[in-house]
Amino acid sequence: MTTTSTIRTLLFDLDGTIVDTNEVILRTIGETLARETGRRWTREALLAHWGMRLRDQLLRLHPTIDLERAIPFYRQRYAEHHAHLVCEFPGMREVLYGLRDAGYRLGVVTSKKRQSAHDTLAQVGYRDLFEVVVVEEDTARHKPDPAPILLALERLAAEASQAIYVGDNPDDVRAARAAGVR
Repeated sequence: MTTTSTIRTLLFDLDGTIVDTNEVILRTIGETLARETGRRWTREALLAHWGMRLRDQLLRLHPTIDLERAIPFYRQRYAEHHAHLVCEFPGMREVLYGLRDAGYRLGVVTSKKRQSAHDTLAQVGYRDLFEVVVVEEDTARHKPDPAPILLALERLAAEASQAIYVGDNPDDVRAARAAGVR
């Protein structure tokens, strides 16, 4: 049986979990879809597929979207919005430093691209907190598949039974369960 006293490793999703990128993503995906479809999209429609990998999310929202055109536009607009909209969740810095100082090993497992993940962590000043950052390019399969979480555990030489994954959507929960972490 796993108890909190046996937990040694804490893995976190990035967007919407430890860093507030929600407005960046909502604005950017809304602008991308509006450009590609010629119509405005409601927040409710966008949130229906929240937390998925970008290409999967775009295809779910608009199955005939031209990904070769939409994704570069998304990335350009994301970078522009990122500079002034990314922020910390209130109290998250204290929580993360407190966990690290208490001896927990910390990692990030995200569906973001490497450069974007590192830029986000650097912008809020969290980069030095995490021993490992697993990004989209690191695995062939992505959440809800357990591969990214398992890779983070491998890189940390950590046991799944002694780890927790914290995320903000159903794919995070599915990936954690499949990886054998709480």
